[in-house]
Amino acid sequence: MKRVLTLILTLSMLLSIGAFAEESDDFVVHTPPSGLSVTAVEDTLTVGSRGEPTTLDPQMQNDQPSTFAVFQLYETLLYKDSETGEFKPMLAESWEQIDDRTVRFHIRQGVTDHAGNPFTANDVYFTIQRGIESALKSYCWGVFDGEATTVIDDYTIDICTKEPFGPMLDYLTNNAALMVTQKAVEDLGEDAYGRNPVGATGPYKFVEWVAGDRIVLTRNENYWGEQPYFSNLVIRNITDDTTRALSLESGDIDVCIDVPGAQLGALREVPIVDLFTIPSYTLNYLGINCVDGPLADVRVRQALRYALDLEPMVEIAFSGTATMADGPYTTSLSCYTPPSEEETYSYNPEKAKELLAEAGYPDGFEVNLWANENQSRIDMCEMLQNAWGAIGVKANVQIMEFGSYLEKLANGEHDIYMLGFVSAGDDGDYLHDMFYSTYDYTRNKQAYKNPEYDEAIDMARVSSDPAVRQECYDKVQSIIRHDLPWIPLACGTYTYGIRSTLTGMELQPAGNPHLCWITPKEA
Repeated sequence: MKRVLTLILTLSMLLSIGAFAEESDDFVVHTPPSGLSVTAVEDTLTVGSRGEPTTLDPQMQNDQPSTFAVFQLYETLLYKDSETGEFKPMLAESWEQIDDRTVRFHIRQGVTDHAGNPFTANDVYFTIQRGIESALKSYCWGVFDGEATTVIDDYTIDICTKEPFGPMLDYLTNNAALMVTQKAVEDLGEDAYGRNPVGATGPYKFVEWVAGDRIVLTRNENYWGEQPYFSNLVIRNITDDTTRALSLESGDIDVCIDVPGAQLGALREVPIVDLFTIPSYTLNYLGINCVDGPLADVRVRQALRYALDLEPMVEIAFSGTATMADGPYTTSLSCYTPPSEEETYSYNPEKAKELLAEAGYPDGFEVNLWANENQSRIDMCEMLQNAWGAIGVKANVQIMEFGSYLEKLANGEHDIYMLGFVSAGDDGDYLHDMFYSTYDYTRNKQAYKNPEYDEAIDMARVSSDPAVRQECYDKVQSIIRHDLPWIPLACGTYTYGIRSTLTGMELQPAGNPHLCWITPKEA
């Protein structure tokens, strides 16, 4: 995080003096060429996103393209400043701790949703209860006490947790805690609401969703806060990494979310493009269905890891934009601890074969390996296929459209899948549900069960002592490194590309920047 803050401050100074082609390993800032229009389309900010959302309902979405989109429409009670790490007011003007389980929030008055309904403490209560009922958002709301949470008056609410909960404020800044209004949801009905999100209160409001192409938003003229500079925001769904980067290079889009590593070298030389790279909270990993068959045996999972010469594989697949991962937490998280010698996996195909033989599979076995339409993951799958083939494991690679991919994972139809986990904040608790024994495939996609993990992650959750919490997270990392329900692959970075006429890009490690803060450099 310190590296991120230093980078942001450096960029602020560079932009203020109008630097020409100032650059480091982490950023490139150009003075725009003379005559370059501010944006590709007048008074419109056009953004290239990594895929099409599945829904615009914050309590019903569970994928990065949806998360990115809903952050442009909805707001949380408070937000965490990417520069300072401070919690700042948003829909709540202030808050205070009442006891070790309760925080009282004072809701901003005069706020209306995009349908014109007033936003009150009752809508906060409705969002919380709705989140508690959502299987997709149990990672956030499972710790909150819906029955004890109480509306004091129209603009005051006491939000309670079941036990003392250290990261409560942090949890109230993530995508599950984006607020909706009760009347808008109930007027439309749950199914229709995800395609017409008028219960949002944010600076941009929904206009249309052109399936397979774009989502169009327009400035909320009744917004309670500072109006966005640009009247329109268009989120284009550009799944192909190369196409997305080339669209920025050609000037067809103004912002590129997650610039692919293979295009970085070329884009650094393009005067209409500025680039900002920061360590992210994203872990690329292999998830393993632990229910039955060979993959249920920890020795088999360890054999699959020993078969990988992982560091050069990561370098190739992610084009130098990621580092090898060695545990369930990325190295950018403060709770990360490096593995002990016993927890470190070196490249050792002979040991991999020995473990397979011990587990009863001396001749190997056949397995399905899934990934979505992401070139880095496709490249990694090809290398995994070769590496595992060398120890007798035949991997059938299957590449799927993202929405179908997530649906099949939630049904538990997979053997091994590749995906990214993005911690919504700098706290180890965000991993809680991913391996928790009582959760189904919607959260614990590995169907992994280990009471020691459950006990450690629960103890960290209820403790307010930083030393105790870190001790628990150390144990969590040790358990997962040994059992390998995930094979961690790569700690990612985010590179944001932005038209060199623009400034104000929020460098957000979780990949959900607020685009409403972008303005022309001279504005």
